[in-house]
Amino acid sequence: AISAIPIAGGPAVEVLAAVIRAPIERRRDEWMGAVSDALIFLDRENRIDLAALSNDDQFIDAILEATRIALRTSKEEKLAALRNAVLNSALKSEPDSVIREILLNIIDGLTPVHIEFLRLYRYASSTDADGFSHGIPALKNSPLLYHIIWKDLSDRGLIEDNAPIPSKELGTVYCKRTELGERLLKFISHPELEAR
Repeated sequence: AISAIPIAGGPAVEVLAAVIRAPIERRRDEWMGAVSDALIFLDRENRIDLAALSNDDQFIDAILEATRIALRTSKEEKLAALRNAVLNSALKSEPDSVIREILLNIIDGLTPVHIEFLRLYRYASSTDADGFSHGIPALKNSPLLYHIIWKDLSDRGLIEDNAPIPSKELGTVYCKRTELGERLLKFISHPELEAR
């Protein structure tokens, strides 16, 4: 669209490309370096076979999708989740390739706050935004954000609304992590932690 602007179009495109090329290349190099280092470590520990992975189309699909997502974020928490998803794909921690694809697509739409909420709270209440947000600074004093995160996680099938939990109060909606939510957390957890 910028190139359609008479006179300034061509140079404007070149300036824009010059401005964003270096940060994109830096992100790509940092991402690929972190993933490569972690895969080499797992190979040296005899937990994966890098040569075999290079011929594993499902693993290649997973790393390409994770890379596409990683290049669009600067959030360290999300990058760590994506790196762990790649490592767990290499380790076949999630044996179902379709579920791996679904989990990567879910990660794409999550923020670090979504992930932290899901990690911290096995159970949560919709009416106690302040009580449950004390562990997540971004949610403190923000009932609106709390409910947006809640709805996003519910819509993605990661939490179950009105799940029976201890000491349920009348008029309060409760949630708990679903099997898919548990599988997502395992998929984005560091493999060293899962091995213990």
